[in-house]
Amino acid sequence: MCDPRLVEDCDLSEIIEALQSLSEIEDPFAQLRDVAKMQLTMASFAVGIIPLLQFVIPMALYYGKYKNRLAS
Repeated sequence: MCDPRLVEDCDLSEIIEALQSLSEIEDPFAQLRDVAKMQLTMASFAVGIIPLLQFVIPMALYYGKYKNRLAS
């Protein structure tokens, strides 16, 4: 391979072709990133829904059990 710092008459086409071929490589981890995004989305949903259920269910049970007392 030609080093332009050492040789003045250097053909850079080999270096340019090598760089272009590197830019055309497909990302082997693209599918894994999609899976990680889905897992992150599901985890965020679970973290958000659990406290909501912990708030709503006891209130619904309390209202259902003491409904007659609240009406009178």
